[in-house]
Amino acid sequence: MEKSFPELGLKAEDCTETSWINSTLYFANYRNGESIDVLKNRTLQPKNIYKNKSDFVKEAISEVELEEMWKVLLEGEIIPLLIWESIRRKNEQDTGIRTPFPTELETCTTFNMDLDLGINEEGSNTSYSKASVWGRKYFKNNFKRLALVKSKVDPESSTGIPYS
Repeated sequence: MEKSFPELGLKAEDCTETSWINSTLYFANYRNGESIDVLKNRTLQPKNIYKNKSDFVKEAISEVELEEMWKVLLEGEIIPLLIWESIRRKNEQDTGIRTPFPTELETCTTFNMDLDLGINEEGSNTSYSKASVWGRKYFKNNFKRLALVKSKVDPESSTGIPYS
């Protein structure tokens, strides 16, 4: 971070290095040091209501554009949460069909702002067209196949868990 983003002024004590599975615990609001066995509990946790907007940024955002973006985000009453995730090309020959994260095909940054995209409304059924708004951006060529499998394996969405 110091080499890539020296202007942030981050120190080692500002960061926590962790494994992917432990980051899953963190984002699921479990305490630091909690056993990963808690992830086996499929009981739904109380809902945190939030909105999200994801986009894939392929060109650098200028400092002026970032300043404007922050002004817009900070003028509301809600405190924004931004997650910036750099995704790098792994295999230029890959078509994205069998890649778990097809967006790895391009160097891009995911910019998350609208956290309800892809989540079914309470008490309503979802539709392929509604799910494809987010699904095609994220899963690319895999989305149609994943939706077909989901419709065969869990047609009633018995888990009630978005993205399952």
